[in-house]
Amino acid sequence: MEILNLIFNANNAQTLILLVAIIGGVAWLKADIKFLRYDLEKEMSDFKNEIKNEISGIKEEMYSFKNEMYNRMSDFENKIIALIDEKLDKRFSEFHRQLKENDFAHLEKTIKALTFMLEKNKFLTVEDKGFIDSQLEN
Repeated sequence: MEILNLIFNANNAQTLILLVAIIGGVAWLKADIKFLRYDLEKEMSDFKNEIKNEISGIKEEMYSFKNEMYNRMSDFENKIIALIDEKLDKRFSEFHRQLKENDFAHLEKTIKALTFMLEKNKFLTVEDKGFIDSQLEN
C-alpha cells in the first residue's frame, strides 16, 4: 500500500497530469500544424493555378496582339510596295518614252547623215534619197 501511496501521492499525480497534458498538447499542436500545413499547401496550389491561368491569358493576349501587329505590318508593307511599284512604273514608262524618242531621233539623224554621204559619193540616186526621206517623215 505504501508503494501505491508513494506512486499516487499529490506531487506525482500532478507531475503525471502535467506530463499527460504536455504530451496531449504536443500531439494536438502536431495535428493542428498538419491541418495548417494542408490549408497552406491548398492555398498555395490555388494561387499557383490562378497565376498559371493569368499567365496563360496574358500569353493568349500577346499572341493575339502579335498576330494583329503582323497583319497590320503586312497590310502596311503591301501598301508601300504598291505605292513604290506605281511610282517606279511611272518613272520607268517616262524613261522608256524618252529613251525611245531619243533613239528614234538619233536613228533619224544617222539615216539622214548616211543618205547624205551616199548621195554625195554617188552611191544613191536622187529618187532613192527622196524615197528614204519620205519614209523617215512617216
